[in-house]
Amino acid sequence: MRPKRAWPLRLRLTLWYTAVLAGLVAVFSGFVYVGLSRSLIAQVDESLRLVATEAALDVQNQDGILRLSDPEEPTALPALLASRGYALRLVTETGGILDGTGEFRRLPEAPPVTGSATLTAAGEDWRVYTVPLTGQEPPGRPTFLQAAQSLAGVKATRAQLARLLAVGAAVAVGLAAAGGTGLARRALGPIDAITRQARQIGAAAAERRPDALGRRLNLDLPPDEVGRLAGTFDEMLARLEEAFRRERQFTSDAAHELRTPLTALKGAVDVALRRERTAAQYRDVLTGLGREVDRLIALSRDLLALARAESRAVPDAEQPAEVDLSEVAASAVDRLRPLAEAKGVTLALSAADHPRVAGDAAQLERAVTNLIDNAVKFTPRGGRVTVTCREAAAEAVAAVEVADTGCGIPPEDLPRVFDRFYRVDRARSREGAEAGAGLGLTIARAIARRHGGDIVAESSPGRGSTFTLRLPASWSASGS
Repeated sequence: MRPKRAWPLRLRLTLWYTAVLAGLVAVFSGFVYVGLSRSLIAQVDESLRLVATEAALDVQNQDGILRLSDPEEPTALPALLASRGYALRLVTETGGILDGTGEFRRLPEAPPVTGSATLTAAGEDWRVYTVPLTGQEPPGRPTFLQAAQSLAGVKATRAQLARLLAVGAAVAVGLAAAGGTGLARRALGPIDAITRQARQIGAAAAERRPDALGRRLNLDLPPDEVGRLAGTFDEMLARLEEAFRRERQFTSDAAHELRTPLTALKGAVDVALRRERTAAQYRDVLTGLGREVDRLIALSRDLLALARAESRAVPDAEQPAEVDLSEVAASAVDRLRPLAEAKGVTLALSAADHPRVAGDAAQLERAVTNLIDNAVKFTPRGGRVTVTCREAAAEAVAAVEVADTGCGIPPEDLPRVFDRFYRVDRARSREGAEAGAGLGLTIARAIARRHGGDIVAESSPGRGSTFTLRLPASWSASGS
C-alpha cells in the first residue's frame, strides 16, 4: 500500500488560515450587502410614503371622478414629483387606472395592496407604496393612490457595492495568504531547525562520533510554544549527553573493577603453574583465588542490585506494601552487629518512633544495610554508629538516620559520594577501611528514589558523617 503523500505543514496551515479568513470575509460581505440593500429599500419606502401622503391631499373630485391636480401646471405637486422621478396614479380596487402622472404607464396593472410592494414590468423593478383614499372616492367605488419609483438606482448601487466587496475580499484573502505563508515559515522555522539538528545528531550517532550529543540549537526565541520546544530539545540533548557520559563512565569503571580481580586470578594461576608446589602452597593460592572470586561475586551482585534499583518498572510481585521502618532498621542492625563488634565499633539503634511507608521491605532493608555498612567501614575502632528512626508528621516524611564518628568526608568529595564506583581514597587509606566496589551508597540512593524519597549526606572532616534516608510517610504510627 502506497503511503499517502502529506502536504507540508506550512502549506496546510496557510490553506486553513486562508480558507477560514475567506469564509469570514464572505460572511461579513454578505451581512454588509444585505444590510445596505435593506437600508436602501427602507429609504425608498419612506420617501414613497411621504410622497403618497402629500399627493393624497392634492387629489380632486371632478364631477364624481377623482383626478390628480393638473400635471401640466409646473408648480403643481404631481408635476414636481414627476420631475424628480416619481410616478403617481389613481387606481380602482381591480387595478384599473383612473389618472396618473410621471411614468405611471410603465407600471403593470394589478389589484392594489395597501403598503409597500415591488412590481416588475419589462424587466425593471419598481417600488410601489399604496394608500386608500377615504372620504373622496365616489360611493361604492374604492380608489387607491399609488406612488412608485424605479429601483434602477438601488440596483446600480448594490451592483457597485458587490464589486467593491468582491475586490476587497480578493485583496484581503490574497494578502492574508501571503502573510500567512510568511508567518507559517517564521513560526515553523525553529521546528525545521530542530528537525535538521535531530537528523544531524542521528547521523553523527550512527557514525559513533564523540560529539554526537554535544550539539545544541541555541535558538534566540521568545518563551512561546516553539521557544519552549526548542529549549526542551536542548535540555533533552543535555540529559542524553550526561546519561551517555555516565554510561560510558560506568562501563569504564566496571571494566576496571572487573580487571583487577581477574588479573589477580590470572597472575595467581600462572604463578602456581610455573613449578610444582606443596599442598600448603596450593592451599594458599586457592584461598587467594577464593577471595578474588568472592570479590567478583560481590561486584556482580551489586551491579545487578543497582540495575534493579534504578529500574522504574515495578513487577507485580513487588507491589508496595505497608513497611515499618523501625523493623527494617532493627533487622539491618542485627545483621551488621557482628561486623561492628569485630571491628570494635559500637552499633546502637534508637527507634522511639515507628514510621511507616509504602514500599518493598527487602529493598529498603538493603538500602539501610548499605548505609550502616558504609558507616561501620569508615568508623575507627572505639567509634560509634547510631541508627535513628523518626517521623516528621508536619512534613509527612519518615526517615532513618545513620550517624557515625568516623573520619568524615572532605567537602570536595561530598557531592560525589553517591556516584558509581566513587571512593574517597584518602579517607580509606588513612583509616585502613576495606576496599569495596563503591556501589553501596549508589544502590541505597537508587532504592530511595525508586520509593519516592532520597538520601541526604552531611559530613565534617574529623567529626563523622550522617546519612539520612527520607521517604514519604504513607501510614503514621498514630493512625495504625
